[in-house]
Amino acid sequence: KSTKKKVVPALSAAAICYLLVFHTPLIWFFARPLQVNDLPQKADVIAALGGGVGESGKVGQGYEERVDAAVRLYRADFAGKIIYMSGYKYIMKEAQVMNALSIFMGVRREDILLDETPANTYEMVLDLRALMEGRGWGKAILISSPYHMRRLKLLCDRHLRGAVVYLVPVERSSFYSHKSGASINQVRGIIQEYLAILYYMLKGYL
Repeated sequence: KSTKKKVVPALSAAAICYLLVFHTPLIWFFARPLQVNDLPQKADVIAALGGGVGESGKVGQGYEERVDAAVRLYRADFAGKIIYMSGYKYIMKEAQVMNALSIFMGVRREDILLDETPANTYEMVLDLRALMEGRGWGKAILISSPYHMRRLKLLCDRHLRGAVVYLVPVERSSFYSHKSGASINQVRGIIQEYLAILYYMLKGYL
């Protein structure tokens, strides 16, 4: 009886937590502060960040969405240049794959720049700063996944203070697609993003 009194409440609490996390919008409520969504404005360059393995843990997840977003803005004449930023490599370097896809979608080869060296978001922002300073550019549109934008904004606020940056997430993220509850991978992705912000703070990047 004593064991039962201890086990039943514990199992009940675990069941409630499971239902709240995986069958209600609770996780998306806690994830909301990670979102930043600026309206795109005329800029000098569109910077699309590669995903690497990212929050999904799978190579190549999401780069098509980011290329599609960049090309749409390019076609709408928000900027005349696109830069793809990723040092990640699977079969080919991710930046080169993004480049090839955008050329296939009609972007002129001479309007595309590649940064194939950055290993993380921090290095991407530093590289973008150097590029903008070197070319005399003052405005940029940054594209990434929806729940990556807060970390990106914090980095830009510190390292791109002299520039105007518009943070534009992909409109539809297949990884973060949901109706109400979340999958285990989505919960892991959200937690990973909060931990990444904490890690960047501890490293002094933010």
